[in-house]
Amino acid sequence: MKRLLTLLGGGTGLLYAIWDTMINGADTAPLEHEFVITIVSWPFFITKIIVYLLIGAVLGWLIGFMVDKARKRK
Repeated sequence: MKRLLTLLGGGTGLLYAIWDTMINGADTAPLEHEFVITIVSWPFFITKIIVYLLIGAVLGWLIGFMVDKARKRK
């Protein structure tokens, strides 16, 4: 259970990093290019993906840990 939630959290963090990049690009894009991934700095983009992936994985693990503890109490 914890492993599945950790993977789901990491996947959600990865998708959020890509979505965040698309939204930031849409804010400054011309009207004919609404949703385009524009990456200004690859090192910053990779760092952002790693950070969001780790945050999602840690939150998924934490939720799984709490669910396991709640199951053991019953």
